[in-house]
Amino acid sequence: MALDLLKDNGTPLEKQRFTWKELVQPPYSKLDDDAFTRVRVILMNGIKSEALRFSHACARMNRHRQLALAPVRRVEQHQQTLVNWLNPVDQSPLETTIGFE
Repeated sequence: MALDLLKDNGTPLEKQRFTWKELVQPPYSKLDDDAFTRVRVILMNGIKSEALRFSHACARMNRHRQLALAPVRRVEQHQQTLVNWLNPVDQSPLETTIGFE
């Protein structure tokens, strides 16, 4: 199943629900899974973290847009938490840093 960004619209914010069952997924195994899986998780975690930092800065600078950005930030926080929890427990911060390189 391929992802076509021009045809797929995504899920509206009001229909996105994050329960514990959906939020907690089994982490990848750093010994058994492909190295690109590790890189994808690290990259996506960085992208989501930066999106959160940007939206917080944008909300601080634009008072009239704070209410509109709040639901987006909540969903992005849940998405970033989900991606971050895909990292294995036995992965050290040094291994994550090396993965960035």
